Order: sequence, then structure tokens, then C-alpha cells
Amino acid sequence: RLDRGKRVRDDRARALDASLAPRAAARARRHILHPAYHAKCDYKAAEALLDAMGAGEVVARPSSSGKVALTWAFRQNVYRHVEIDETDKKYKIDEEEYEDLDELLARYVLPMNDLTEDVCRHRKYDAELNDPDAASEKLMALRRAVPSSIPYVLWVDPRYPGRFALTYLAPRASRPKNEWVKVTPEGLELRERRYFATDEVLNYFKRHAKDWAKGAKLAPHRAEPKKQAPVPQPVPLQPIQQQWAPP
Repeated sequence: RLDRGKRVRDDRARALDASLAPRAAARARRHILHPAYHAKCDYKAAEALLDAMGAGEVVARPSSSGKVALTWAFRQNVYRHVEIDETDKKYKIDEEEYEDLDELLARYVLPMNDLTEDVCRHRKYDAELNDPDAASEKLMALRRAVPSSIPYVLWVDPRYPGRFALTYLAPRASRPKNEWVKVTPEGLELRERRYFATDEVLNYFKRHAKDWAKGAKLAPHRAEPKKQAPVPQPVPLQPIQQQWAPP
């Protein structure tokens, strides 16, 4: 199982490095002087370096597209590869621009490290879990101990670096369901809502876990409505197929 996950990660990283290889020779690379930048380093070499450095560390390197790539050790032996665009001598990830690598590390990587560590310090995080079957077994044991509970756990699936799996067992359910907590520089993202602390994420989850288990999907980026009088004929909730892979 872990071997399959490693192959998936390798394929993604290899695609990042090689998809635009024919164009690489025609593009002049920016001359970069920075301790985190390794000019003669591909994704495999970056992972090998980070393996000795530990979680939270980064290696900046050239990609085969002629751009700069960032390899981030999300957790030990779990690496996320990010390609960085360049515009007007600035670095750009998504829609955010950075003057140089120092600013990128300070505003992009460090906030994600802080949020990741906040999750990993939480009592609901289990560093020993690394696959869905193990998470399921743990939740089943918790349910047997307290039959009326909704047990849940946070853990890292190595196939999806940069995200925490939030796996839970709904009432009367025989199989766990899964949500994904994405780590971004702006916060921990759950169902397109962002929070600055793990407890905030879990409080939101606990308020809605039963509805989510039935298939309810809340509208993103919208404040939760205040309590109102019951609507005479509410629209019934439609079940939604729960997929394991994150969006």
C-alpha cells in the first residue's frame, strides 16, 4: 500500500520536472544565490537532502521547465513539490507574489510549518497512522469502547502531502468517512473555509459531522446563519458520494 503511494508521489514529482523538458534548454535560468537553492538538484536529490534535514525544511531547485521548484518536507518522508512562476523578477505561487526567496520562505513556508506543527501537537493527531485501513481499525476500536460516540482522528496519508486526513465514524455507520484539512499560508482549510488553529477546525467539524455524514454540503465562504424559526417544508438533503481522494 505504501509502495503504491510512493509511486504516485514519484510520478507527480517526475511530471513536474519533466513535462516541459524540451523547452528547458531554450530558457535562461535566473542566477540564484541562496542557501536553500541547489542548482544541481532534481526532485529525487531534493528528497534525499530533506530526508536528513527533517520535517518543515525546504529545498529550492531548478525544474525542467526552466522555472524554480520548491520541495517541502511536509512530514518526515512526505514531500510536496511546488513549481514557482516568475513575473517581473518576482516569484509567484498561485496569485501571491514574493520579491525573493527570503520573502517566499517567510510568508509561504513558515506559516504552513506553524500550522502543520499545531495540528501535529493536537491530541487528536496520530503520527503512527499512515493508511486508511489503520485509521479505520482505530476508529472501530474507539466505537466499541464508547458506542454512542463519533470517533475521529487526524493523520497524514503519504499519498497527499500538504493535507491532513480527518477520518471519522458517523453514528450507526460501519465504514469511516473522510474530510481533508489542507495546509495553506492563509490557514487550515476545511471545506473551503480557513481557520488559524486546529481546535477551530475541529469545532467546526464537530458542529456539522452528523449532517456531512448524511451528505449535506454547506455553501463555501458564507457565514453560518443564525438560528431561525423552522421552515414549514424543508428541502430534503441529497446524499453525496464520498470520495477518498482530496479535491
